[in-house]
Formats: sequence, structure tokens, C-alpha cells
Amino acid sequence: MSLKSREMNILIDEITDRILLLSIIMWAVALALTFLFSSLFSSSVRRLLSLTRRIAEGDFTARAILKRRDELGSLSDALNEMARRLQSLFEQLQAGFDELNAILNSLSEGVLVLDRNLNVKLANDRLIEMFPIEGDITGKGYLEVIRSADLKGIIDDLLREGRVMGRRMEFGGRTFTVNGSSFEGKKGKRWLALVFHDITSDVQIERIKADFVANASHELRTPLTAIRGYLETIEDEEPETRRKFIKVIQRNVERMSNLVSDLLLLSRLESSEPHIRTERVDLHEISGDVMKLVEKEAVRKGLKLKMEVEPGTLVIGDPFLLEQMLLNLLDNAVKYTERGEVKLKGEREKEGVRIQVSDTGIGISPEHLPRIFERFYRVDKARSRELGGTGLGLSIVKHIVILHGGEIRVTSRPGSGTTFTVYLPSSAGNPSRDSSYA
Repeated sequence: MSLKSREMNILIDEITDRILLLSIIMWAVALALTFLFSSLFSSSVRRLLSLTRRIAEGDFTARAILKRRDELGSLSDALNEMARRLQSLFEQLQAGFDELNAILNSLSEGVLVLDRNLNVKLANDRLIEMFPIEGDITGKGYLEVIRSADLKGIIDDLLREGRVMGRRMEFGGRTFTVNGSSFEGKKGKRWLALVFHDITSDVQIERIKADFVANASHELRTPLTAIRGYLETIEDEEPETRRKFIKVIQRNVERMSNLVSDLLLLSRLESSEPHIRTERVDLHEISGDVMKLVEKEAVRKGLKLKMEVEPGTLVIGDPFLLEQMLLNLLDNAVKYTERGEVKLKGEREKEGVRIQVSDTGIGISPEHLPRIFERFYRVDKARSRELGGTGLGLSIVKHIVILHGGEIRVTSRPGSGTTFTVYLPSSAGNPSRDSSYA
């Protein structure tokens, strides 16, 4: 009996040890599984947190890849779908913004938008071209960008009235008209939008037209007044006096005729599509013809006329206009030279012909050289009218040269004479260069 009891105790001890060992193993397995699940859960949560941060920072291409069927998997799918929709909306907004920018930058007008603090919110490329602006101007005050008292007055009126139309401002030697509107955005924020039109060329054209009308009227009125005065008294005068009056009338009629002819020619040259008849022109031949036209006056004044143009020197251009160009230059040279000589020289160059008309006359002061090709501009107005000049000759010459794709230069010193140099290319009809002086 005692033996059985001892065996029973040994068996119980063995069972107890096995149960304890099994318990330890099960506890260890449970602990390992708990750690594993916790790690997997924590990793998934960290991925989702990283995804939300990237979306919040504007990275709408971010996605979370969680192959789970629990709540974390559903949350991952929802976040991914939200990111896709945000990306689509952002792309649409960006496309609209790019389209708006393209439209604004294609405008020929400058556009400026200011916020309620009068800081720059938006400016298109044209505005930056109009007002030489460097660097990023967004957020800067408008006066820091465009320092203009005229603009400040316009914006003050815009703030007070809510709208301005056709207001003029001067900046950097240019003239602009400004239209502006004030409007409210979201949350009652006030914005100012201004549109700038560069009308400098229009103002210059208006000024030229006004000067032209004034000068033309004056040039026509002077001979008309003389003609009328002599006609009113001619009947009561003796035959000899009448002959003198008639000569004066004829001289003034000729002056008016020349003025009208020059005006018509200048109008033709300045038209939008001037007609030029291009052909091979013998420069030696037309130079000889023009020399004959000014020879009588040159002989009367005791001047030497020289022509140095090689026979067979050819120019491509309009024969009438080229002859008129030479006539105007030679006529001017003879008029303003009292002694010495007037010389016409023409020579071939690599890609064209160079023509020079020089004299030993009174010359031109440096301050007058930049303006001598302007219409009705005269260095000596009284002398020019006395000699029968219209004030359009050199302007006509300049236009003829430009229409033939050439250039004209003038060098002069008071008391030492003047030299006009014309360069004509081998082919005409490419008006790209202008006049200059030295």
C-alpha cells in the first residue's frame, strides 16, 4: 500500500512538472504572438500616419499599401481614395491656373493685381516688360515696384471711387492709359485690378500729325499771303513794277507747287504699302541727268560740279525714286554752298553701292544733325525759305533709302561742308535700316 502511494506521488509530480512546462511554453508563445501582432499593428499605423503627413504637405501622389482586411485596411483604402481625388482636383486647378497665366501673359496690355494691403498679388509678363522690373515682386508694395506719383494718384482715386477709366500716366519717357476696378473676394477681402495700355506710339503720332498740320498750314499760308497781297496791288502799278510783282507771284506759286509735290511724294513713301518699281538702274546715267538739272544754279554761283561714278555702275531699285534722292541731295548741296565745289561719287562695294554727295558749304552744327531728316525741320529757317526749300527734301531722301533697304549717314562741320553717304544693297525692298549721323 505504501508502495502504491509512493508511485502515485511520483506520477503526480511528473504531471505537475509537465503542466508547468506546458504553461511556460504557452505563455511564451502568447507573448511572442502578442509582440508580433503589436509590431504589425504599430507598423501599419505608422504607414498611415506617414501617408497623412505627405498628403498634408501637398504630395497627392502618395499611397499606402496595406494588405489587410480589418479596420486598418479599410482606413488605408479610404486614405488612398482621398489622395486620388485630391490629386485629380489639384491637377484640374493647376491646369486652370496655367491656362489663366497663358492668357494673361499673351495680352499686349500689362495687368497688375493688388491685395487689400496694396501689395502685388499678380503681374503678367507684359507689365514686367513695360516697367523694367527685376526679381520676384509678389508681396511687395506697388510703389516699391513702380515708383510713380501718377500711379499713386490713380490708385487713390480707385480706392475712393471703385473704378477708373482712361487715366494717363507718364513713366520712363513713355505714356500709358490705366483702367482699374476694385472688387471683393471671399471673406470680404478687397482686391484692385489695373490694366496698363502703352500709348506712347499713338501720342507720338498725334504729335507728329499736329506738327505736320501746323507746319504745312504755315508753309502754304506764307506764299498765299504774298500772292494775295501782290494781286491786290498789281492793277495800280506801272508795267515795270507789275513785271516784278508777277515774278514774285510766280516764285511763290512755284514754292507752293513744290511743297504740294513733296507732300504727295512723302505721303506715297509713308503709306503702309508703298509701290516700288525695282529694276536695274544705271547709276552713271541718272547721275549725269541730275547733274544737268543743278548745273545752271551751280554755274550762276561759280561752283565746280564733279561727278565720279564709273560707267556701268548698276543699282537695283526704282529709277524715279533714286533720281529724286540724288536730286534732293545735290540741290541741297548747291543751295548751301557759296564757294568751292559739290561732288557726287558712286562706287561698287562687295554687296551693294556706296553713294556720296559732298560740298564745301556752310556745314551743319552738331546739335542739328540728329533732326535734319525730320519733316519741316530747318537748320536756318529764314535762309531755307529764301532759297525756296520746303523742309521735306531730306525726309524724302531718308524714306527712299529705307524703302530700298539701305542706310544714310551724314557728317558735317560748320564752315567745312557736309557729306551725305548712302549705302544701297544689291537687292532692294528690305527696309530694315535707318538714318544716322556723325
